[in-house]
Amino acid sequence: MNGSFDKYFKEFNITPIASASLAQVHEAVLKDSEEKIVIKVLRPNIEKDVKEI
Repeated sequence: MNGSFDKYFKEFNITPIASASLAQVHEAVLKDSEEKIVIKVLRPNIEKDVKEI
């Protein structure tokens, strides 16, 4: 995803509703449609780290 969160989301809850070793899950509201969604955010470098295991 390129750009700031303001470009895509009307609201983005920075407190995760779930968290695990690979990712966090956050609630958000889309800017254009105002649809409530959840977003899985992968931890930085997780793909590289998993490939190395």
